[in-house]
Amino acid sequence: MKDIERARGYGDKKRLKCGDTLIPCAICGRKFRQVGSHVVAVHGYSTARDYRRDFGFDVKKGQLSPKLRKKKADIAINNGTTNNLRIGAQFRFIKGDKRAGKYKRSRETTTRLKNSFIEIHKLFKQEGPVRQRWLKALSEAKKFN
Repeated sequence: MKDIERARGYGDKKRLKCGDTLIPCAICGRKFRQVGSHVVAVHGYSTARDYRRDFGFDVKKGQLSPKLRKKKADIAINNGTTNNLRIGAQFRFIKGDKRAGKYKRSRETTTRLKNSFIEIHKLFKQEGPVRQRWLKALSEAKKFN
């Protein structure tokens, strides 16, 4: 595993040393090059995104020092990640695209979707709290459409 990580540019601590300013953790005050992995490991957050949301940081932008961010960007360029993202752009879903959903699903997928629909339909037909939650969720969803 370590050999694979090194080949991809991960796990090689010497490669990522930047000598840059460190970012303080908003909970304990200790400073790190990358705060996200610290808050997940030490403070019990399930994701670094949750930590950033709770403390009012930009949710979509990781907390890295500028030099470490540059170093990771260089690694992504060198290991081909940026090329893969560029090539994959043609396959990304775009809302309202006429091509969306125009493919033949496998038998397994069709069966799974059909069974899911049947289970949801059974739950919806039942009286009680489950149905009430479904109706509330549907009414909430209609507000956004």
